[in-house]
Amino acid sequence: MANSNINDILYDMFGSDDEEGSQDETIREDNMHDSHEDTFDELLRDGPRYGMMFDSDTRLYEAYNSFAKKQGFVVMCRSNSSTYIVMSCDRAGKLDCKKHTKKTGCRAHINAIKRYSGEWKVTTVELGHNHDLDPNMTALMASHRSLSMRMKRQLEENDIAGIRVCENIRLVEVQSGGPDKLGATPRDCRNFINERRRLRLGDGDANAIHKLFSSLQKKDPTFFHLMDLDEDLRLRNVMWIHPCSIAAYQDFHDVVSFDTTYLINQYQMPLATVVGVNHHNQSILLGCALLSHEHADSFKWFFSNWVEAMRGVHSTAILSDQCESIKIAVREVLPNTIHRLCLWHICQKIPQKFKGVAEYKRCSTEFYSMIYNNLSIVQFEERWAEFLSQHGLQTSRWLTDLYAERENWAPIYLNHYFWAGMVSTQRSESMHAFFDYYVNSQSTLKTFVEQYEVAINDKIRKELEADFQSKSWRPRLTSKYVWEGQFSRAYTLNLYKIFQEEINKICNCNVKEVACVGEDDVGGVERFEVLEMLIGCIEYHRQYTYIVDYRPSGEYISCNCRKFEFKAEYKETQEMEQDYQECVELGGSFEEKRKFLKKRNKETKKALINWKTPSPAASASVLAEEGISLEIVVGDPKVNRPRGRPEQKRFKSDVEKNRSRRK
Repeated sequence: MANSNINDILYDMFGSDDEEGSQDETIREDNMHDSHEDTFDELLRDGPRYGMMFDSDTRLYEAYNSFAKKQGFVVMCRSNSSTYIVMSCDRAGKLDCKKHTKKTGCRAHINAIKRYSGEWKVTTVELGHNHDLDPNMTALMASHRSLSMRMKRQLEENDIAGIRVCENIRLVEVQSGGPDKLGATPRDCRNFINERRRLRLGDGDANAIHKLFSSLQKKDPTFFHLMDLDEDLRLRNVMWIHPCSIAAYQDFHDVVSFDTTYLINQYQMPLATVVGVNHHNQSILLGCALLSHEHADSFKWFFSNWVEAMRGVHSTAILSDQCESIKIAVREVLPNTIHRLCLWHICQKIPQKFKGVAEYKRCSTEFYSMIYNNLSIVQFEERWAEFLSQHGLQTSRWLTDLYAERENWAPIYLNHYFWAGMVSTQRSESMHAFFDYYVNSQSTLKTFVEQYEVAINDKIRKELEADFQSKSWRPRLTSKYVWEGQFSRAYTLNLYKIFQEEINKICNCNVKEVACVGEDDVGGVERFEVLEMLIGCIEYHRQYTYIVDYRPSGEYISCNCRKFEFKAEYKETQEMEQDYQECVELGGSFEEKRKFLKKRNKETKKALINWKTPSPAASASVLAEEGISLEIVVGDPKVNRPRGRPEQKRFKSDVEKNRSRRK
């Protein structure tokens, strides 16, 4: 062996001058490789023995680990230097009775040293174990689990594409032929995904998100973002608005929903979203923010900067949950905006507030009916007083406070404004469900913003698909009314389907002309009484009488259900009266009222399709405004514990329940 080592050294220093020496060296290397392969197979078949030679410590580990998998134990490297290595059973070590442990003091191991030739020689072998071996459980043992390069690449690509972790893992399992053929556990997959996310993140979370914002703004200068820092230069609030959201808001700013009950990142920061409705009756995202606290100052900061980003255009109406901080911020920043409180938050308190009432079920039913089923303010106030008296709730502080601000939540006070059919923050909740597909509670800030871009592009694509369908398809008319054909051309396909449901219910209505008396006697106005029969089941059998006013001059028409003003949905009572009067052309006033459906200028479409095309606009950043260097390290936000609520369906009126049962 010594002569062989000397020959190797001399050969490395001086080489060989003749072709025969070169051929001899090639033959020697081939023989050594074959010898190592034979040793690998021998160890796998018979186990390790003293004197075995391997070309590297990696090859030695692979051979011993393959033998361990066959036997049913786990290999652990206890000592690993450049010249010496110890591989043992993972149950080696002193047993500690004070805590859970798998250590049993097992002495099974092998030692190996590195030779001058670079080979590794096995010098010590101990095969005996003091515990049971289980070859059938090796799929769950650490040293026998691994992800192939193909699986790793697939997991990372799926994660970048926005596929949720559980769906990502399930997809890889299916591609592998099942969980048992994956070669790893779901925990291994999760750990790999988290590791790759950390590597992609690189900087601190807050610093990374600022760099991402800068990158997005370079692609499109209209991208708006702000970062608010505290005294310690830690991220406190952050907001951003996509360029197509700014463009869409110019057309669809009639009504928006504001909600902060969604948590989407590991800092437990609530996601504040502004959601609107487009001409396809789809929810559109008009702005996002991550707020450290749900205080009035945070909401003021958001609303003031949001209006600035939207070119100073205030929303006509806003709907939010019953939060005093939001009310203060809206009152100060958006003084001319109509603020409506979410009925869901009010109705969810009924079980707690009425739990001491003798006839709880009857009391709750009457309360819901009193809220939804009114046709006049006088009727609502009379029923409220009667309700308090009948159930002895005159001293209820909650009902007293609720009545004091009834103009901010009761439908009868608000339905003459346009709300796109919203009485709760349900639109925001649907947007939350949309985001659930892309992020989870462990998402970093940078990951969320990246997935936000994916989500917003998906929304743009769906709107373009709806545009295409509305232009390509002509709906089938359900009647021979001339005005139905006019509506089919004026509405988008989705909204016309809603309108068509009202046409189908005309047969439920009986109309008769009545005289206007007293103050209601206005010249040129004709009044009609429309009786609507709602037949669903015995429990939901209702009759409603509506008053429709019609003025031929200017073709003015109005119904006291206020459904058109509230939802921009043409009520069947108005259609019945229109047919009764043989009206042919739609009034111009209705075209103006429905501008949010018809208005679709070319600039907005261009912005939606080519949102990455740069165009001059202003963008703001607290870092830039305050003169702070962009190289500064921004601290990550503190973990926050905001309020929240479980997902439940919103409450519906009897009319809506009947409508759902007939579909």
